[in-house]
Amino acid sequence: MTGAEPQIVHASEIVASAVFLFAATGSGTLSLYVMTRWVWLKGWPTKLFRDSRRARVAASIVLVLGLFLGVWAWCVEPRTLKTTTLRMERACAAPGPPRRFAFISDLHVEPGWFMEGKLARRVAELAPDAILLGGDYLNVADPESTAMLEAEARALAAVAPTYAVMGNVDAYRTCSRDILRRAGVQMLEGEAADLGGGVRVFGAGYLDAAALETAGAGSDPARFDICLTHAPGIIPEAARLGFDLYLCGHTHGGQVRIPLWGALITLAVHGKRFECGRYEVEGMTAYVTRGVGLEGGRFTPRVRFLCPPEIVLVELVAE
Repeated sequence: MTGAEPQIVHASEIVASAVFLFAATGSGTLSLYVMTRWVWLKGWPTKLFRDSRRARVAASIVLVLGLFLGVWAWCVEPRTLKTTTLRMERACAAPGPPRRFAFISDLHVEPGWFMEGKLARRVAELAPDAILLGGDYLNVADPESTAMLEAEARALAAVAPTYAVMGNVDAYRTCSRDILRRAGVQMLEGEAADLGGGVRVFGAGYLDAAALETAGAGSDPARFDICLTHAPGIIPEAARLGFDLYLCGHTHGGQVRIPLWGALITLAVHGKRFECGRYEVEGMTAYVTRGVGLEGGRFTPRVRFLCPPEIVLVELVAE
């Protein structure tokens, strides 16, 4: 599978989202009705509802909690940038200090982007040996957004050598490639780069399993092979071919997560199988990041809930 494949919504994700939306809107509507009767419609005859103090208290709690969670999801959590450390041991001929790589995906730059200037500063504090970018750079290609992307990419490239792959959104906003190159970022499109210390990164296009066949992963036991790509859809193929580490984004971790269930929507080939976090697949470690930005689209709400944006710091330690 190659190129900008259609995003996939699985049946279980549709059902989960429908249940969530029904529960959220239903509880909010009922609570609003209860409070409206209490405040403005006292004595209004109805067979649907009996006035009670407990009902009014419950409705008040639901409305206040809903308002708080809405403000949190819209205004607070999308700005709460976290750092996740992925520590791995590897065999190498010459043990030394840990190799450190910052992995970032799904910037989705648009007017009002929350991470302007903040992202590069946070990465600089981690002092990485290299920076890896996982695709989906722009939500809109207007002058403001492209200027922000170039400034942020230039700032990242000034911190450490920076390598990038294209995402599915970038197939429609191809200016991302030129912007990143102009900022000093090396694009990996079916190519590999030496990160030093026996570490190599291979950049594969969106769902481009065929490109992995040419990577030669696993051919040198002393080398640590990283597959950098946008989506988790080709994790099984990368594991079979001998990669040591697979880094991707695309799912945003669901962007909205529910306790005991996780992501509502992943838009990924394997659905919830690889929704976010660390996975071990046939001896290969895969990490699916929650990403930095927010899903684009005219009708897509710019929210995060139980799914804060993240930078992934990969630490490779000699055994």
